[in-house]
Amino acid sequence: MALHQEDNQSKKPFLWIAISMIPILIILGFVYSSYHNQKNITSYAQPAVRVAVDTSAKNFFRNWDVVTNDTVSVQYQDTDIAEIHMVLEYATEIRAALDDKYNFYYNKPISIVVIPSREIMREFFKWDTHTSAVGVFYGNRIFVLQPSLWIEADSFDELELEFRANGPIAHEYMHLLLDHKLHNNFPRWFTEGVAQYEEFIYQEYEWIEEVGTLDRELYKYYEMKDQFDRLQNQPLAYRQSFKFIEYLMERYGEERYWQLIGELEKRVHFEQAFFNAYDKELYEVWGDWTKYVKAFEIR
Repeated sequence: MALHQEDNQSKKPFLWIAISMIPILIILGFVYSSYHNQKNITSYAQPAVRVAVDTSAKNFFRNWDVVTNDTVSVQYQDTDIAEIHMVLEYATEIRAALDDKYNFYYNKPISIVVIPSREIMREFFKWDTHTSAVGVFYGNRIFVLQPSLWIEADSFDELELEFRANGPIAHEYMHLLLDHKLHNNFPRWFTEGVAQYEEFIYQEYEWIEEVGTLDRELYKYYEMKDQFDRLQNQPLAYRQSFKFIEYLMERYGEERYWQLIGELEKRVHFEQAFFNAYDKELYEVWGDWTKYVKAFEIR
């Protein structure tokens, strides 16, 4: 009997080791399965990341006023209510159009915050005095600088026309849509390219600066892939991302694009998803595009 008790005691450490290994083995099995099936496992963490980032916004803007409908909620402070309803109405239209196009279902209103000054925008995002923007998608919200601060208009009707033509709603909503639908399973250049493309389709707005035209040395694919936000010429980087997406649509058609979206939604790694949709490696298509840009003097 004593020997039997001693034997059980000697087995206990091994039992606990075996039990403690179970979560590790599950994770390793998940990683192996994900790799074998070419899935991007980091995308599974995106909802938690989104909630964590959005917490600071909830706290910062918790006492602001709000107007809402079934699909859009707008928080605001010290802004004319007519401007707020203008933002609400246009965001509602844009969301309906893009949700339908991308077959996107999101069961609650999207959150938009209208910021009444550049100083508050800089304070929240911790920007320096040289940094500014009229629209930002961050966490799980769209932030818009009060339209009358950056649009010169002699009347409200003129303000509304200009906001619908050049405002950031379509661009920033595409970031939100892609983040949710595709689980953030894409590189930065891709989401910026698609956001600009849809912005052009729905608003006929095209961001182009003299330093960003394509009649200069272009960034190579690996630079766009690995360093997009750190590239020195940001107007050029954004321009390249937009014109490459436009090229894909014109050269290969929308059917291939929707195949790519479907692959990304299944969490297939981006470059593998691209190959599955276009039957060519992404870097090869990028090379074809750069030749096309030079041959046809695309700007």
